[in-house]
Amino acid sequence: MLATAVLGASVSLHPAPQPTAPRLAAAAVELSATIDSSSTTTGIAESDLYFMSKDQLSTAMQQLQSLGVTQIRVYLPWRQMEPAKGSYNWSAADQLLNTAASYGIAVDASVTSTPPWATTNGGLIPNGAPTSDADYATFVKALASRYGATANNGNAKISAYEVWNEPNWFAGWSPKPDAAAYTALLKAAYTAIKSVDPTATVLGGVLGAGVTIGSLTENPVTFLKQMYAAGAAGFFDALAFHPYADSLFSAGASVANSPLQELEALRKLMNANGDALKLIWATEYGAPVTTSSTATSGSAASQTNQATLIQDFLTTWSTLSGVGPSFLFSLIDSSYSGGNYGVFGSNWTPRAAVATIKSWIAAHPITAPVLTAPGRTVTTLAGALHHAIAALAARIKKMLTPHSAATKPKTATVKAATATAVTSAPASPATSATPATSTKNAVSQDSSTKTTKSTKTTTAKPSTKHVRGKHAAVKASS
Repeated sequence: MLATAVLGASVSLHPAPQPTAPRLAAAAVELSATIDSSSTTTGIAESDLYFMSKDQLSTAMQQLQSLGVTQIRVYLPWRQMEPAKGSYNWSAADQLLNTAASYGIAVDASVTSTPPWATTNGGLIPNGAPTSDADYATFVKALASRYGATANNGNAKISAYEVWNEPNWFAGWSPKPDAAAYTALLKAAYTAIKSVDPTATVLGGVLGAGVTIGSLTENPVTFLKQMYAAGAAGFFDALAFHPYADSLFSAGASVANSPLQELEALRKLMNANGDALKLIWATEYGAPVTTSSTATSGSAASQTNQATLIQDFLTTWSTLSGVGPSFLFSLIDSSYSGGNYGVFGSNWTPRAAVATIKSWIAAHPITAPVLTAPGRTVTTLAGALHHAIAALAARIKKMLTPHSAATKPKTATVKAATATAVTSAPASPATSATPATSTKNAVSQDSSTKTTKSTKTTTAKPSTKHVRGKHAAVKASS
């Protein structure tokens, strides 16, 4: 664990007490997992799952299960799923989300990449700014209607939705970052999702760490400040952040322009804008290995470095207040998305980080296993209880009122944390008419230009390691 003295240098992020893992007896009911928002909980971010065949996906889920992973962050490409306006292709998403549900794995979905018909550049740039917020909102509403809790008897196949991906740089929002335009999209998407699934978690920002470089990138603190100015408050339940760094994440406590200091500035800015109770999720963090055509798993030294960086990140992140779960990018090497960031080589050879992740998850359990009907496991206590109760209530209601069109969705609870103390409070689900709110905190904002996604010292450059548009470019004709 990172020393308290090091973290003491942070004025708004303090060590948080470690939770005691609750226990749950086995149950023979069909359940789905929900995302656990604890800072000690880590999952895997893997963008390629959407494009995998049935057999490849089965292998991936088995590997995730072997790691002990109970929640994943996936990529759902609007570009592929709505190739023509109003015409939806659900086949790949059905395969992915149904398979994840069958393994009891909760899903956070990043919904991005613009169809050619929905942007002015004709689709030449995969993540071009949408010409209409309503088009994107209509799509995510259809998505939540199909995979949300309301449509699945309280067992959401998508628990959380990330609105876009890294809009604070040109490759994520083309032709250039535009916080006001992104905020308009976020507000439309939030309202649409909540109208059909009030219990869903909607993540805003989805910001990459980075310095401002002309019109190419905008540092996330400045971008978030502009979002608030454009009316973002009340239109996201948590903030997503990608604190990549080439050096130890913990070292950033005393290094200017580090992802850790950038995180602190984001936290203070949220507090100052009434969002002290909303968590910051690390929905991507990872480290690459050096590979060659003859050694796809990477050198021993490179594997050790990857494992060391991941261990340091998990340890440091877990001690901070005001933060939620993390997702490690990625599961397996890929030629068109993750590059060599996988904890498995392209032939599923495990790297040193696999043991690191297994050990971390084993040491920070969510609950004891809960058996599902097919014999697979679900490992979130809150999710298991909510789903068991919801399923029972739904069946009773159907028996009593057979003509009822729908059952009441479950009420979710979230961990709440402030910058000065760790607290827990239930979050009331917002509706489409009432944006989410949180308690105002008087901490002042102190932002400055920070690091890029990959940061060694005080200077940095924008990263191009896994642009979501690579999916769209490669798969545009599929």
